[in-house]
Amino acid sequence: MIWILIAPLFVLLVLFALSNQHMVALSLWPFDLAWEAPVSMAILLAACGAFLFGAGIVWLATMKYRGQVRALRDRVRVLDAELAAARSRLAREIPPEVAARSPGTSVVALKRSAA
Repeated sequence: MIWILIAPLFVLLVLFALSNQHMVALSLWPFDLAWEAPVSMAILLAACGAFLFGAGIVWLATMKYRGQVRALRDRVRVLDAELAAARSRLAREIPPEVAARSPGTSVVALKRSAA
């Protein structure tokens, strides 16, 4: 299913790279370095760098929420353990005739004592 989305994007990427093969010189101002590369390579590297920068910002922005989720997950584990302990304690305290009711019903058949 994901290939339905990825395949057209990959085709567009290949067509972009094939149609933009002119060489450009990329240089960094304070240094006397230059790198010659096809236009498509330069644009794709810039887009890739921008994507990674944005992903890093999103990752940093969501760190607080991931910590909250981790804390809540731990709290759920504690509450599940407390619930299991309460259910087991309640199961020991219920009389056998109440515990013998049929599952899924709320009607309980109790035996009457002879008066």
